[in-house]
Amino acid sequence: MIKRKMTDILEKSFSGISASSGMVSGELIWHPSIDDEVSIFKSEVEEKQVFTEALERAVVQLRKILGKIDSNSAQFLEFQISILEDSVLLNSVEVELEKGMSAEGAWKKQLDRLIDHYQELDDEYFRIRYEDFLDVRDRVLGILRGQQNNLQYSGKTIFVGNDLLLSHFLEMDLGKVCGVALLRGSPASHVAILARAKGIPYLVKIEASAIEFSEKSSGILDAQKGLLIQRPVEETIKIYNYLKKPNNFADKGVTGLVSTTSPSKNSMLLQAVINELGQKIIRGKLEAGEKLPIEPELAASMKVGRNILREAIKILADKGLLSTGPRRGTLVQSRTEWNLLDSDVLNWMITASDSSSKFLADLNELRLLLEPSVVELATRRASEEQRLKIQQTMDKMEGTSGIPDKGIEAVIAFHSAIYEATNNEILYKLKFVTSTLIKANFKLLKGETPTNLTIHRKLSDAIVSKKATEAHKAMNELLIKNKKDLKRILSIQSKYL
Repeated sequence: MIKRKMTDILEKSFSGISASSGMVSGELIWHPSIDDEVSIFKSEVEEKQVFTEALERAVVQLRKILGKIDSNSAQFLEFQISILEDSVLLNSVEVELEKGMSAEGAWKKQLDRLIDHYQELDDEYFRIRYEDFLDVRDRVLGILRGQQNNLQYSGKTIFVGNDLLLSHFLEMDLGKVCGVALLRGSPASHVAILARAKGIPYLVKIEASAIEFSEKSSGILDAQKGLLIQRPVEETIKIYNYLKKPNNFADKGVTGLVSTTSPSKNSMLLQAVINELGQKIIRGKLEAGEKLPIEPELAASMKVGRNILREAIKILADKGLLSTGPRRGTLVQSRTEWNLLDSDVLNWMITASDSSSKFLADLNELRLLLEPSVVELATRRASEEQRLKIQQTMDKMEGTSGIPDKGIEAVIAFHSAIYEATNNEILYKLKFVTSTLIKANFKLLKGETPTNLTIHRKLSDAIVSKKATEAHKAMNELLIKNKKDLKRILSIQSKYL
């Protein structure tokens, strides 16, 4: 019993909000942030000198990062350098120095003023730029205070800190930093967006304090469940090692125990063949008009039986990706023949990197045309039982905010309940289009923002209260916001990656 209690004390779990899903283990290393203390004024000459040197050093650091990243990412750092070289800003700092303020105090005062200004802007694109000013502010303050710790990581490291700014993220050795856990941070930040694009597990707003990470310790970051586990015991490690195996961790987005009803080996092989050939066609690795190898050769190359291959080709032909005929073999169909509303084709299209942004935009446009009318019809036709179901799924959605797996299930259940409430069999069949797009948006946006949840609640209340016009407006508002969010995310990814 004593031994059990000691291990319980050793292992700690901290909950947070997932900003990029995944599961990793490594060494937890705390990264101190810039504190709020300001040094005492020395002399105007000395303060101007140290400030000038700090600015020059900051520019050198950013230019060094510039040499390691691509041209799109470089735009971000060039903007930061332009801030450091802005004559109006530097003159305003000099005025404060002449009044007897320290270099740290003068720099922080002027940058805080700009940060506050940008955070209050109505336009979301410009409002998010406050992160650039915060990044520059802390880099210079770190130099002035001698608080820049460029740690040399010896192995797999989980970055733990109050926050993480983008320039620091870009200069990280991502071959060694395998995950990020922050006491503050936001799922909508530039760094969070890039972490999702790079597949780095990322947790924000963890319920912990800096003192708990004062010493290096082992840890597991489970961004699927929104957990950071410090000093995991052997039993916990075994469980996570099991869950990390591909066969036990379905679709990289579904946690929990493996289903007890496993599909047969043949059905798994069939689906694998369908996926492989389908994705090759969607990604252009098999071009339109191209003839597939004869059946015995293709079956041998894919290491499956001819019966399984024959069935896979038949299914892909039904999806419009292949065509077969006597004496001409199996040919790849042009994109115009693909059944874009097939669930598999939808998923393959969305995951294809060369077409996902355009296709997502097209799907969002379809939702914008379709769903406001769907919710209006559901509001008019729903039974009391169906209204209750919509209300209950909305409650569940609010309760799962910040937990990716549960959150996405709840959002899909909510929208499915609305389609069901139309009592229109054909419309109900279209719910999978919305479900597929929700999954894709979740991957990019990482869940529902507080604003989105508020709009969802407005939509739910309107349906339950039988206010069809208000429901129509709420859905329209939600979809327009999703469209703007998607545009912003894709813009950031194209700029920084």
